[in-house]
Amino acid sequence: MRRTTRQGYTLFEIIVILALLILLGVAIIPTLTGFYGNSRQRAAADAIRSRLADARARAMEEGVPYRLALHEDKTRIRLAPDLEEFVGLAPDDPPAFNSKVIEDKLSPATAELVFEGGTEVMADAGGWITIAVFKPTGDCKDDRVVRIDVKERDFRPIRIEVRGMTGSTTVTPAPKGGL
Repeated sequence: MRRTTRQGYTLFEIIVILALLILLGVAIIPTLTGFYGNSRQRAAADAIRSRLADARARAMEEGVPYRLALHEDKTRIRLAPDLEEFVGLAPDDPPAFNSKVIEDKLSPATAELVFEGGTEVMADAGGWITIAVFKPTGDCKDDRVVRIDVKERDFRPIRIEVRGMTGSTTVTPAPKGGL
């Protein structure tokens, strides 16, 4: 008896392989999401802390007040000299070491300001809400405490607290429920 060799796969074999690939994909996708975790949220929090430090350093080096502000859309921060034309100053794109005006995008994370005592501060004409203004002496213009909750979907917020006068910052996970 002569044996014949076949040159392809049956429909059943192809369906079994596809089912195995789908099961493997379903198992791997949540692992990859967990692998990246809240790295973009942490990067946004780091950007805010870095710009706070930049504001203090530039104010002291240049002898003029520097302001760090959050846009009302909650996705951008702006560092610039605290002048009347703060809103009108064009940011350098990309920013360089000697840039006077720097804007950073936090997306997909967002930031929300919470002022001590529940007081709300209104945005200026350009939609910017001041986080802190550093004087040439290195301290803050205001003596209020500002909390910045950096949020990303499905993750607990990261809270940055800026203490008035000293301008020092601390980073902690926000309490459960974001309060």
